[in-house]
Amino acid sequence: MWKLPLPDNNNAILELVTALTLKNGKQKHPLTPGDKVAIDNIYKHYEVCYGVADIRLLGKKLDQDLLNAIEKAYSEVQKKGRLSALRDRILLNAALCPCCGLRIADELDHHLPKVDYKALAVYSSNLVPICHNCNNHKKTIDGDDVTERFIHIYYDKIPEDVQFLFANVTIGKGFKVKLEVRKIKELSGELRQQLQFQMDRVKLNERLEMQIIDDLAAIAFGLEGNYVVAGAIGVKRLLEGTARYYRGRYGLNHWRTAVMRALAEHDDFCNGGFRIVFPLN
Repeated sequence: MWKLPLPDNNNAILELVTALTLKNGKQKHPLTPGDKVAIDNIYKHYEVCYGVADIRLLGKKLDQDLLNAIEKAYSEVQKKGRLSALRDRILLNAALCPCCGLRIADELDHHLPKVDYKALAVYSSNLVPICHNCNNHKKTIDGDDVTERFIHIYYDKIPEDVQFLFANVTIGKGFKVKLEVRKIKELSGELRQQLQFQMDRVKLNERLEMQIIDDLAAIAFGLEGNYVVAGAIGVKRLLEGTARYYRGRYGLNHWRTAVMRALAEHDDFCNGGFRIVFPLN
């Protein structure tokens, strides 16, 4: 969740040529040596600016017909297209969607939208794995407003060993868990706003309501058994152990880790409050 390694982009120009070439070898739109140099420079600048929206990435000096052809060539990246191997390679880079950490990443999204940044339509560094739900919620965010921008899962420096994702738990008449990105010194204010915006945009809290209940259902008997044997401390130990497991598997700032840590620190939940979620028969 949040961060993935950058895919290999060493053959980016060759992949673009493939996308612009029909199966019979006829080029849909030939690339001149000058075109290749110009596009390669755009790709290099993308790396320099870490994928942040920039006027130099628009390719305004390129022929408009070429830009339109590159945008249309993205279809060759999709399933059964000539660049389907590129699609598969990028999707295999993620076990779960990096935006929600909830669903399998089964689609590709343009970090900078191809409708505006046509020259980047088939550039692997601009293609990020994502699940259908998150992709549908994201739509075309241009990144012009720095506070309303998805983080770049390849380039942004996300703390891995310090917690920034926390879960707020309330129990009483009901059971409610809400995730938030908190201010920490290791996370810039701008990046924190982007993370929170991204989480809100994909409606993560709403989508997790039932999933959290399902996750707790998997350890419900353990919660009850530990409480009967050792009281609140037994419940706390089970939740802490579950949090350690999730941290090892998904990372410190995965929502599952944050939820279990919060529950382990919630005295009322550990002291029998979990029965609000799973009442005794």
